[in-house]
Amino acid sequence: MDIDTNAIHTTTQKLTSTERPIETITQEIQYYKTQVGSGIIELGKRLIEAKRVLPQGEWLLYLKDTVEFSERTAQNFMRIAKEYANPQLVTDLGTAKAVCLLALTDGERAEAIKTTHEINGEEKTVFEMTKKEVETLTREISEERKKAETLKFEWDEKLKESEEKHLTELEAKNEQLNTLKKELENLENQEPPTVIAELDEESLERMKKEVEETAFEEYAKKEAALMEQIREAEKAVKIAKASEDENLKKIEAAEAKAAALATAVEKAEKELIMAATPEITEFKVHFESCKNEMENMKEIIYYLRDNEKSAEADKLTKAISALCDQIKNVINS
Repeated sequence: MDIDTNAIHTTTQKLTSTERPIETITQEIQYYKTQVGSGIIELGKRLIEAKRVLPQGEWLLYLKDTVEFSERTAQNFMRIAKEYANPQLVTDLGTAKAVCLLALTDGERAEAIKTTHEINGEEKTVFEMTKKEVETLTREISEERKKAETLKFEWDEKLKESEEKHLTELEAKNEQLNTLKKELENLENQEPPTVIAELDEESLERMKKEVEETAFEEYAKKEAALMEQIREAEKAVKIAKASEDENLKKIEAAEAKAAALATAVEKAEKELIMAATPEITEFKVHFESCKNEMENMKEIIYYLRDNEKSAEADKLTKAISALCDQIKNVINS
């Protein structure tokens, strides 16, 4: 089938929300299958579009019979299209490492890409790592994130439990205080006992005054004790909140320190690059380009093996091996 590459690139720039024919989408998928690096993102976009256009239940058959992709490979391409906005980044990483980094959050992925990491005693960027090393790195970062989330959850639960406990105690004290107030009101509204009704008016007033003074003193003591307990409960709540603020400040200070260290590392890398000779710099550029191309060729071999094309994969593997031998002979001659 002849493929109009100009038409495909034009369509890439003018994709709309309207559904296009599945035949057109398939033609573009077949084209981008031949492109390495930046073409992966466009391929993923077309697979997303195809899945949306196809009738329900035909997606897996379409992958197998029409575009010859396993479901896992198609899902990886679709995820890359969703998560990576920079095609050059996918080209530099290679598809395998780009897929590994999808296990991280956007922030974690950006931080992992821009910093160096110690791998077996050697500082490396993700571009310099092997696929297995990137898998190990993403696993370690994910485990650290889960630990941090667990610690934060446990701290939040303890703080919540402490606040609820103090609030419950405070409510209980207030309830006791209100009960005492009601008891005092009831006492003030009570009629004098009939036993003392026969006493003279002066004695009656004196006894009434003594009863009121005794009751008021007792009430005052209970009220003072309750108010002291309420103040202690309020103080405990303030201490708990102050402790939370202090922990948040420590976390912010640690994050600021980490950012400063990252800046220092980036500065050191730039100074190292500036100190290099032109010959070393040029060699590094060629070396990185060669390494990326080798990674891309490896991805093609992985793709062939995933799609049960072992014979083609073996031929390409032998071709790469022969190329490596030829390079050694040229360098040693």
